[in-house]
Amino acid sequence: MITKNKTKVIQHSHSLLLALAVLALLFIPGRIFTADTVSDLSYTPSLSDRDDAEARFDIEFPELAPIRLPEVTEYKLKNGISFLLSENHDFPTISLAVLVKGGSYFEEPDQIGKVEILSDLLRTGGTANYSSDELNRLLDDMAISMTASGRIHSIRINMSFLAEDIDTALSILNDVLRNPTFNEESLQRAKMSMNTQIARRNDDISSITGREFMKLLFGEDNPYARTYKYETIANIDQADLITYHETFFRPQNISISIVGDFKVKEMQKKLNNTLGNWKKESFTFPEPEIFQVNHQSSVNLIQREDAQQSWIAIGHLTEMTQRHPDYVPMLVLNSVLGGGFSGRIYQRIRNQLGLAYAPQAYYSVYYDFPGVFYLMSQTVADRTIAAIEALIDEITILQEEYITEDELRLAKESFLNSFVFNYDSPEAIVNRQLNYKFWDYPIDFLEQVRDKVNQVTVADIHRLSNDYLYPEHFVVLAVGNDKEFEKPLSELNLGEVNIIDISIPRPQQDITKPSPQRVQLGEALFDEYLKKMGDVSDISNIKLSGVSTEYREEGSSTVETTAYIAYPDKITQMIKTPRGPLTMTYNQGATKLVFPGGEMALPPELADELRNHINSNPVNLAKNYREMFDVYFVEEKRLADKDFYILSFNDEYNQFLLFLDKETMLPYQTVQETIRPDKGLMTIYRIYEEYETVDGIIYPVKIVTKDETGIILSEDVFNEVKFNIELPEEIFTISKE
Repeated sequence: MITKNKTKVIQHSHSLLLALAVLALLFIPGRIFTADTVSDLSYTPSLSDRDDAEARFDIEFPELAPIRLPEVTEYKLKNGISFLLSENHDFPTISLAVLVKGGSYFEEPDQIGKVEILSDLLRTGGTANYSSDELNRLLDDMAISMTASGRIHSIRINMSFLAEDIDTALSILNDVLRNPTFNEESLQRAKMSMNTQIARRNDDISSITGREFMKLLFGEDNPYARTYKYETIANIDQADLITYHETFFRPQNISISIVGDFKVKEMQKKLNNTLGNWKKESFTFPEPEIFQVNHQSSVNLIQREDAQQSWIAIGHLTEMTQRHPDYVPMLVLNSVLGGGFSGRIYQRIRNQLGLAYAPQAYYSVYYDFPGVFYLMSQTVADRTIAAIEALIDEITILQEEYITEDELRLAKESFLNSFVFNYDSPEAIVNRQLNYKFWDYPIDFLEQVRDKVNQVTVADIHRLSNDYLYPEHFVVLAVGNDKEFEKPLSELNLGEVNIIDISIPRPQQDITKPSPQRVQLGEALFDEYLKKMGDVSDISNIKLSGVSTEYREEGSSTVETTAYIAYPDKITQMIKTPRGPLTMTYNQGATKLVFPGGEMALPPELADELRNHINSNPVNLAKNYREMFDVYFVEEKRLADKDFYILSFNDEYNQFLLFLDKETMLPYQTVQETIRPDKGLMTIYRIYEEYETVDGIIYPVKIVTKDETGIILSEDVFNEVKFNIELPEEIFTISKE
């Protein structure tokens, strides 16, 4: 029996550990060759595992059973909303997917990021019938999962729920699609999240490589490659979201798939009763700009002295969409080159030459728009140039020599064997069909692809490699410590080397674009709190001692902590753990972590957390907020049967919201985006539950930290608060070595 789950559980992501394990597996020393010897090596494809097993054990594998597709009923309301309905009574659940035609392609250049914010607020920004908090509680109580995400040409909403809750779920969906309010508090939180992501976008070298390579191919202003910036996020306000919603959220722009435990006829009636009264209005959908595919080679470098290895991307734009008659043969060609462990570049460049880790080929094209063919790999820094030359050489070899029939068969098998993952659930099948219908492709397009694979010949591969691959026009990008390269990139003789600057400019304007009236009101309200708090002008430092309890899935743990803060920019936090003491120090941007057996700089996320600890400390805010922050009034809000003023504090790094209790004029909570080592980017709520008066200053002595779902993450209780103590300067000392 399935019951509604009314408890949220935080699930930890193991993707990083998995990636590290894969890299460790692949990083096995191989033979080392120079780039000059690459073309002298012959390539011999290995037998497939299936052939090898049949030969060794004298057995014959049967043909794979035919794939059974779920029965799908197409249905359309008079207002233009189209549906794919598929009954599946294996479980008493229903999955629903919505595609709204629009997407980030149609964002104005000065408002990049608008669709991502709008998608976030569809779920979190409230509706005409539900406030944000009310919608969260309702979805939690009903165990209804709902997410929304923005794409280049669409906005997608996914829902899953128990079949018995279909009426409630459809009512919520109807309200979210037609009546979102994009409330100001949720908008500011979404902006905080986006600004945090901007500040963090250069932390991961693989993300840098993919992002900047797309900019090189498409152009940094192209909708397929552009990224949002501080100033584009600042330019987005509530009215912009409402205008975008009114423009694109129309019945004729919406397609929906529904799979699960229902009867088609009954579902059609429910859909008509819920969404059928949405009036269709005349609308001409804007035509996307036609983008010309150009092939122009370049060599590019992103210098990262901290990189332990180099990342390489090589390729060019393609000349076809998935509608092109050569699309399927190109998929097979890509399998020949980069089909996992059996692909040419892996077998030769990784196994035979030992030049790179996990080199792969990618042939990625869109439903409506030419995409990208590229090779990507990682390698040790002193083999970077050799790896680039070997990758390019592999394409030349493919163009000059015919592949063998065995190699073609192996590539086809590799490609077709992966097809099973396209049919792992009825929801996945119907959702894919929804995409095909959205783009006016045959609903069985994937099955057509599968059938055409076996028609590809050796001659096709030779023709395609010469017709569609242009090694002389490759765009080359290397990301790493070029001081460790075995020779300069310029010795590739592919053109002048362009140095790409990926530094993140600080915002040129207030990242929240408040009106002067909001600024004046925000400062006036905060001044009222300062009067209530007491005079802090003579306070130079503070000592906070107490206990901190952290809550995790496996249980809670409590440790003793002592923190010393010297205003405005120094903090040392000492923690007594079962494994020994830890000391974390932040001093004007420099950091230090001292632990049993060693010392190191703080990871960026912990450094940010300490800096945020200083910035949001009540005394520091009171003493320095006019110098450190731009403050403005957001809105009034009723929460937990109390009324609050919400103020926004912005500095050059990020933003947080402060809730002031209208009755006491004391802080109730702060809301801030942060990155935690174990959970990644998340919204943190710090709730001040108890205040005491210390030396005439009202100070919070209990702080409870929660995530956006209301789960308690930690609890800090201070049993000692002291101001202006004798504080030796060496407590904040950080070695320059």
